[in-house]
Amino acid sequence: MNNGINQIKTPSYLPELKKAALPQDNESSVSSADSVSLGMGETSAVSANGLKKWTVLHYGAADNDISGIIDNALELESIGSDKDINIVAQLDVGKKAHKGYEMDPGCKRYYFCSAGESTAAPLELGQVNMANPEVLADFVKWGIKNYPAENYMLIMSSHGKGWAGMVDDRSHKGWMSAPEIRNALESVKNSTGEKMDVLGFDACCMASVEVAAELSGVADYMVASQNTIGQSGWPYSKIFSGDGRSDGDSRGFDIAPKDAAKRIVEKSTPFRSIQTLSALELAKVGSLTGSTADFTKELMSGADDRQLIKKIASESKAFYTKGRYHFIDQYDFALRISKSSEIKNEKLRDAACEMMKAIKSLVVSEYHKEGFEEAGGISIESSSNGLGTSGYQDLLFAKETHWNEANADTGIKKLWNSFKNFLDA
Repeated sequence: MNNGINQIKTPSYLPELKKAALPQDNESSVSSADSVSLGMGETSAVSANGLKKWTVLHYGAADNDISGIIDNALELESIGSDKDINIVAQLDVGKKAHKGYEMDPGCKRYYFCSAGESTAAPLELGQVNMANPEVLADFVKWGIKNYPAENYMLIMSSHGKGWAGMVDDRSHKGWMSAPEIRNALESVKNSTGEKMDVLGFDACCMASVEVAAELSGVADYMVASQNTIGQSGWPYSKIFSGDGRSDGDSRGFDIAPKDAAKRIVEKSTPFRSIQTLSALELAKVGSLTGSTADFTKELMSGADDRQLIKKIASESKAFYTKGRYHFIDQYDFALRISKSSEIKNEKLRDAACEMMKAIKSLVVSEYHKEGFEEAGGISIESSSNGLGTSGYQDLLFAKETHWNEANADTGIKKLWNSFKNFLDA
């Protein structure tokens, strides 16, 4: 990190980080199996109108091999809250501390105070499965209840695999799917009436159309990377400090959600661990799912050779091609379809053009380094191995577009359709 926090490898003072304390009537919704025990204390200070502009909730799932998430917590502590922002965090390191870090195992919650505020011990949560959507929901509800603000930003930091989800909790062998993230935030919305103004994924490969479609009802803006992200994660100091107003009393974060999402992208541009980053306006994702569904319908009509489409997909910019996954840039894919002289179906090419227009509207800010010039801000799965899984079939995007069906084996599909038509006759 630019402020030197990345060099701190023995933060024995971490248990002394400043906590967000709870009012006496607080109750946790997490089950006893997750060993959550919440404490009491004072609430945070608020601005004159009763609400700060933002509450930023950092969900640091470091029960894995990403020690950089601990550095992120230290960086957030060094920034601290101010008159515009509450910064709270939940940090889990699992049953064993990371090598080089002197800290107790388990999960803790913190309120990162501004200068001059009193300190207190963090909330000790014990051994918690951060991949449990109930744990995520409980943290967000707690943050909203105890630190109300005009806007809410949730940043989830862990391993990520696009539509397959994120949050790697190795002590519990846990993993949170994209629908489970949606379920957690729907629970928050139903309980508090609030949805996330900005939902950030400090994780690999989460900027996909499948993830955006899954979460469009629970967040207004989403910030994520199409490519992998390095251990250092996001540059939190640049994002949340360094732009102070002339009066010196604010870091300039008294901004609207769209501007906050764009700011994350802007401040991440020179950071070496980030090669791509996108800010997406999730209200616009419906247009992209609709144009993708139109494209799929034409693709399934059989007017063009499937092998040609697969060849174009294989030539499109790829970001993650491990195992069953093959994430490609959806804009680059659509552009290649629209320009291909071999495509005979004009409706297919028209649908590709509509996808391009929808992506341009959806992506409000996008950054890519050299070597990623084809990046348009959002990815899509192209591997038949990934598309054929039950996990993909359960996604809202798959149900709305039938993208996975269009990429199924044509011989088997034709055989099934013939059999189905025979039964229906």
